[in-house]
Amino acid sequence: MRTGFPETQPTLVSGNVALELSANIGNAEIFWISVLARGRSFRLPSVTLLPSSGQKFRRAAQKLRSRKHGLTLTVGDIHSLALPPNAFDNVTLFHVLEHVHDPHAMLIRSWELLTENGMLFICVPNDVLAWSSRIKALGKRMGIPQFQKFSPRFGLALVGESSEIHLSHFTSNSLSRVVEKAGYNICVIGLDPYFAASWTWTLPHFLYLGLHTALYRANGTSHYKTIMLVAQRRKR
Repeated sequence: MRTGFPETQPTLVSGNVALELSANIGNAEIFWISVLARGRSFRLPSVTLLPSSGQKFRRAAQKLRSRKHGLTLTVGDIHSLALPPNAFDNVTLFHVLEHVHDPHAMLIRSWELLTENGMLFICVPNDVLAWSSRIKALGKRMGIPQFQKFSPRFGLALVGESSEIHLSHFTSNSLSRVVEKAGYNICVIGLDPYFAASWTWTLPHFLYLGLHTALYRANGTSHYKTIMLVAQRRKR
């Protein structure tokens, strides 16, 4: 079940080309399914770039993309692939920046690929400020066995204790700064409203998202698990 608050969708440039930069096949799919289901059209579907995954995974991803949405999938490094400059009206970086060695360089490369006034969509974990991280840190300090793989200060997974490695940890403020420095104007920043949940957990998750949305609007600080940012390419 996919759901969320579609507040950011009007900023998409309809009828044109979208480039999706992704670390796996699931991060952006919820967003694009939601967009396409609301009748938004694109002259070309998205191109998904997977940096380095197993051959079996890549074949499965390509089959899934082409069968479900007719998307073109290319495996490679965004910095070395011969993509045309200023050719994409929308670029998505969903759960990518936390995995790359140089987030600023990734944002600069995206800027080069975007058309004038093109839109950039970013989602990253709110690792430092999320309530879930605070609970993990508290569990670690209390000596609860299942929380011993997390750090006692921020609740981040210790090295070697998680199959997913985050090289950077963002807050709303730090993400805004690096995006603006790379040549973008911030249009929207807030909670990532797209999630996947079973039927059993859809309502609780939706209510949890609603609670954090209300708190964010009240005090400007997000303690939800993910951050979403929408920015527009700025002339240099």
